[in-house]
Amino acid sequence: MDYNTAKALVDRQRELSQAEVIHGLTNREQMFQRVTLDLSVARSENNPYRIGFPFSCVFFETSSRPDAFFYLKPSSRDSQQPHLKMSYRDSWSVAGKVPEAFLHWPAQTGAKVELVVMIDSDMRSGSQISLTAGGVSISDGSTVETLAAVTVGIAASQIVPQDLLRKGVLIQNLGAEDIFLGDVSVTIASGIRLSSGESFQFKNQAALYGISGTAGQNVRLMKEAG
Repeated sequence: MDYNTAKALVDRQRELSQAEVIHGLTNREQMFQRVTLDLSVARSENNPYRIGFPFSCVFFETSSRPDAFFYLKPSSRDSQQPHLKMSYRDSWSVAGKVPEAFLHWPAQTGAKVELVVMIDSDMRSGSQISLTAGGVSISDGSTVETLAAVTVGIAASQIVPQDLLRKGVLIQNLGAEDIFLGDVSVTIASGIRLSSGESFQFKNQAALYGISGTAGQNVRLMKEAG
């Protein structure tokens, strides 16, 4: 083999190697895909949204409404196939892969959501739970936010709304009179007393209401979140 032939073979091999690198960078398999859904427009079981590629896990990552949800049917759109209800921060996974899935939902005003669809792995919401050498560590939250003060009077009023991102809220009664805490139907006779100057740590994501025997009671709030 003469010099020119050998050089041509080496140059050709370099070109093939470079092409393989470029192919690997531009056509490598993705680990996950994001799917954005507008839940404000209903999709029926007869006209579902289709995830048309094989996957192993769906994670409901973001939502403009904390109470948004949809139904997922893995593998089949057959009406006899059971469906799964998925709410914000839920995940569903399967050993191996399903070839496709079908989603449907009722209309939910202003609800826009984003899903993470894992191609060949698993994903769950784990910001508050972690494994340690000694077992499981659970964090109550990592941020605080001072909320606007509210006024509690002689009619039941909402102190904090439902908030699925909330880990807790500190409620302090700075009014001169007692207030009483409970659900939307709370009364002075049925509510939990929070005396003037006292505080209460509400470890719940539901809405909380308050009432007082005297109008104009000032209530301060500090929210704990993720």
